Amino acid sequence: MAYSRLRVDFSTNDECHFCDNKLRSGKVRILVDDEGREVQAGPVCAQKHSVNPKEKIPDLTAAAFEGDEPELTQAGQGDQPAGTGWRGGARSSAGTADQEERQRRLAECYLLLRVEKLGNFRGMKLERLVQLAEKLRDSGLELDDYRYLGNLMAKVGTARPEYTFKNLQAIYACSYWIDYFLAKESADFISDLQRSLRKELALTPGQVIGLNKWFKNRSGMLSIKPDAFAFDPAERRKQARKTE
Repeated sequence: MAYSRLRVDFSTNDECHFCDNKLRSGKVRILVDDEGREVQAGPVCAQKHSVNPKEKIPDLTAAAFEGDEPELTQAGQGDQPAGTGWRGGARSSAGTADQEERQRRLAECYLLLRVEKLGNFRGMKLERLVQLAEKLRDSGLELDDYRYLGNLMAKVGTARPEYTFKNLQAIYACSYWIDYFLAKESADFISDLQRSLRKELALTPGQVIGLNKWFKNRSGMLSIKPDAFAFDPAERRKQARKTE
């Protein structure tokens, strides 16, 4: 059976499909076989058992966890690497096929987060994005589609930081583990975090530090960066009051 590395994602299941080693960090590599079935593995097994061990793959955890290197290098503030020629600009020395492939993966990862992973959060599931997600699954995206996603990612970088790639990854990380902890026990603090995240589309560094304390019973679990989000909602509220 041939497997391809598909993405890096979160998981509460510590079983590796290929070996007996436990996956305790909460971060796994998702592989897919020829029939579309997904399995999870650690970094070593994912490299060993895949047909694309060197390919850059979407990493839904890269902006969130401390202590582990992202497999897909993030772009800058606008989430769009410069000089790739997507928007008709001049190519730089970085405008290689590898760089363009990385940008395509970033765009696909961004689309996956907004439509599939975070579609129940406000403002995420735009009609155009839903259409593109369906197209990605069915026939694949075309150059104009990638250009649209690249333009959107650049635009939100300055106008709507709550919808940047960095912020989406942080929302997904915190939401995933908040839901996990709430499924295990009812806790006012975690419920408050869930409400804050849905309302603000971000958590304060203090709230993230508080969430990290809940990982104490998961040995080897990576902590979420306190500054994982693109903005501090407490600072945003403070600035809003100054302008009233």
